[in-house]
Amino acid sequence: MSRPSNNSVSLAGASKAFRSLALTALIGVFILVTVGGIVRVTGSGLGCPDWPLCHGKIIPPLDGPTLIEYSHRLAASAVSILVIAMAAFAWRSYRKAKALLLSTSTALFLLVFQVILGGITVLKELPGEIVLAHLAVAQALVASIAVSYVLSRPKSKPTPQLEGRQIGSRFSGPLILSSAIVVYGILISGSYVMVSGASGACGSDWPLCQGQLLPSSLPALVHVAHRYLVLLGGGLILGVLGITWRDRRLRPELAGLSLVTASLFLSQVLVGALTLWLGFPMFARAIHLSLATAIWIHMVLMATRLYFKAAPGVTPAGNDVKPSPVLERATS
Repeated sequence: MSRPSNNSVSLAGASKAFRSLALTALIGVFILVTVGGIVRVTGSGLGCPDWPLCHGKIIPPLDGPTLIEYSHRLAASAVSILVIAMAAFAWRSYRKAKALLLSTSTALFLLVFQVILGGITVLKELPGEIVLAHLAVAQALVASIAVSYVLSRPKSKPTPQLEGRQIGSRFSGPLILSSAIVVYGILISGSYVMVSGASGACGSDWPLCQGQLLPSSLPALVHVAHRYLVLLGGGLILGVLGITWRDRRLRPELAGLSLVTASLFLSQVLVGALTLWLGFPMFARAIHLSLATAIWIHMVLMATRLYFKAAPGVTPAGNDVKPSPVLERATS
């Protein structure tokens, strides 16, 4: 029997292996962002003052700030290996899966860009605009890996009595997509509040700022703009929860994701308030970014799951049937 081509490896083995790889990469990049947040709130960004080495060594003396920054670099190295492996796997076995190929290639491109930005951030001694760009690219990398994971999952079979129905209304897709975009904006605006020095502009006052809805000082306005964006995001997420929960029998995975997202969002708002009330403790600031990233991941998972279905893209080894694309545009 002839050896199967790259596009005809075993469906069970290949899809499970890639799915596990994508999930590991997604967990890894979440940990990476979390550690990056710890680096920022502890002021350890220059714990390794040089790049790519740390204090001129591969393994530096591990004092406090150096250990934190070096842990971030180790996490980045692990994620790099996973993203490269994911892209190589896709190019080797799923060349006809255009969407999967695009998402994994985008992740690889963003990874390279992120590494370069990381080096510039250290060598330029943490300029605010580069720190902001570093986070923005990191969250885009998170999204591309999350998309790759969803696209690698097997096609779900519709419930017979519900087959042919569309979830919610014609506005449900745009609502979920808009919510994801606003959540990304919340992440970036929150980072801008920090790098611009506006974190403490409202003091411990919440939900008002200096006793006002619209304070007069520019730093306070920057801070309040972030809060209003959070308010908009909360309204959109509640709308998504309402639509997906109403049609939970049709797409239970979306209902589950939206419920978790809404719960995370509520927790995020509470942590944000506690951060102010408790005087900006480091642990609360680190948790704040982690929760925001978790919300972002869930919104990307929802949007991708809504617009795309995974479909069998490879045939069993030795099968002469031409393999179909791994992904197909969702029709329901």
